[in-house]
Amino acid sequence: MPTSPSMRSRIADERGFTLMEILIAMILVGILMALAIPTFFGAREATSANATRAAASEYAAAISAFRLDHANRNPVVGSADWPNPQRGPVDRNGTPYMSEVPQLVAEGLVNFCANSCGAGQEGKIEYVRAGDDSGFFLRVHTKDNRAIVQDCGVGSGMRMPGLTPCGSKR
Repeated sequence: MPTSPSMRSRIADERGFTLMEILIAMILVGILMALAIPTFFGAREATSANATRAAASEYAAAISAFRLDHANRNPVVGSADWPNPQRGPVDRNGTPYMSEVPQLVAEGLVNFCANSCGAGQEGKIEYVRAGDDSGFFLRVHTKDNRAIVQDCGVGSGMRMPGLTPCGSKR
């Protein structure tokens, strides 16, 4: 069946998108991605900070339990009180106060240390004890080690303004 020239041009027009339509679609997708990606990474950062805070609260609970059993004496990391830094303090029988190492610490994403250490992939938790055994605090850092997410702990001798129980949000 022969086709007329006007019919041929109509078929050619219906075959695909014009260059202008493709460019507009790409610009719209780019704008949507520019809006969505920062929101996604912000949510990921917040989740990471919350998970690190939760790990700190587990250590704080174990340290507090140790203090209750030992007349408010702080455990010393690297001694019989706390032979394995990641595992947390142990009782007189060598049983850990924590049932398991927090997942981020066990996976090596968060470093746990006494006094100072480098940050892990997701952050770090530093255990600082008062020399007079009047208390302790945990300093929770973000993954880039620039920001302190939270200082938390217990004790009368720490004299740190704004010291909150570990695990709570500021």
